[in-house]
Formats: sequence, C-alpha cells, structure tokens
Amino acid sequence: MRKLLFPILVMLMVTLGCTATNEAPTASIDSIRPVRFSFGETVSFTGHGTDPDGQVVAYRWQSSIDGDLSTLASFETSTLSVGRHTISFRVQDDHGDWSRAFQAPMKLVVIPH
Repeated sequence: MRKLLFPILVMLMVTLGCTATNEAPTASIDSIRPVRFSFGETVSFTGHGTDPDGQVVAYRWQSSIDGDLSTLASFETSTLSVGRHTISFRVQDDHGDWSRAFQAPMKLVVIPH
C-alpha cells in the first residue's frame, strides 16, 4: 500500500506545485502622428507589447473621447472627434492577462476645420 501511495503523492505535489504565476505583459506606444491636426485628417498610431513569459496576442487602443479605437498594433484613422484626447494602449498575453494602460505622454488634439 505504501509503495502505491508514494507515486500518487509525488504526482499530486508536482501537479499542484508547478502552477507558476503569469507575468503581465507591458505595452508601449511607439508613435502617434501628427499630435495636432484638423478634423477629418488622418492620424497614425503605432504600438507594441512585450511579455517575459509568453507572447502578446491582442491589442487595445482607447480614446478618452471616442472610446475604443482599434484592436491592431498599428492603424490609421480619420474619424476622431474634435477635442483633446487622452490616448491609452494595452496588450494581452497568451495567458489572458492585460497590461496596465500605457498613456500617451501628450494629449492628441483634433481641431475643427
């Protein structure tokens, strides 16, 4: 009986003890150009993410005025509303964890025609 229980206990200890915690990914905004432009003009966004124990699988750009903007690492748009936007960018890793929101260091300003 003792010979039978030992391997089972070892397997349980290994199974329960091997659950490593996932490290969250990190998001970075590479560029937003231009930062000041007229309504209807095109603005380009580029960002990336890193994950020390996996890979980045999803992206999320948001505006304080317009809400969700894109789910791509890089994109262009000409539909931003007039105003001073705070832009944030997040990435998700292959374990389902989202990074903290990385905010652009300056406000994106859309001026009327």
